Amino acid sequence: MLVIRDAQLGAFDDLARRDMEARLLAHVEDAFADQCGILGADATCEVVHHGIARAAAHGFVDEDQVAAWLQLMFALGRDFDLDPRFPWARAVLADPASLHPAARLRRLHLLTMEHLRAETLAGGAPG
Repeated sequence: MLVIRDAQLGAFDDLARRDMEARLLAHVEDAFADQCGILGADATCEVVHHGIARAAAHGFVDEDQVAAWLQLMFALGRDFDLDPRFPWARAVLADPASLHPAARLRRLHLLTMEHLRAETLAGGAPG
């Protein structure tokens, strides 16, 4: 009989987490090469770790959901979910039971695009 101990399961979890972090880091380095170049490798890695934690705090734990969260961070700022300039983001995130996580992310994406479009039309910088 095969027995898998808790420590072994924990090692598998750690490996899966590190693999996901590596894929997310590669994603942001590819999608946001200029910003990551300015930040540097260590700071980019820290931003990814911070983003994973912030996403999880809002119930986004699936890799695709975390990738979407990181995209929002790069578009709006590191702690956009706490930023008073984005009350619409805080409103979407305030009631996690109201929408499925994927639906909340779609809503955030749509509102972010509207915000950035309005900023561009107004001639201002995003944010």
